[in-house]
Order: sequence, then C-alpha cells, then structure tokens
Amino acid sequence: MKRVLFIIIVFVFTILSCTKEEPYPHPCVNDNCIADYTVVYLGDSLNENSDGYYELQYAGLNYFQIK
Repeated sequence: MKRVLFIIIVFVFTILSCTKEEPYPHPCVNDNCIADYTVVYLGDSLNENSDGYYELQYAGLNYFQIK
C-alpha cells in the first residue's frame, strides 16, 4: 500500500511540476518588418516564385545559406 501511495504522489508531483514553454517572440515589432536577405544554394542566389516560396533543383546537399 505504501508503494502505491508513493507512486501516486510521485506521478502527481511530476504532472504538477511541468511548465509550458513560452514561444519565441515575433522578431518584428507590430508585424512591421522589412528584411533583406538572399538564399544561396550551390553558390547561386535563389529568387522567390509567385507564391513566395523558394524553389530549387535538389542536388543532394542538406543545407543552404542565407546572407
């Protein structure tokens, strides 16, 4: 009986001691953000398409650069 009570107390303590992680704040104040950056893949600068995404021909590299 003591073992069951101990397990219940530890379980309740574990659940109550959890805290929710705060999300990172938005990097732009008042959502008014002007940023100038270039996406580079295989030494070439990429441009956004009409949908606002960067499209590239995958060449096996698992990274890209942002300048």
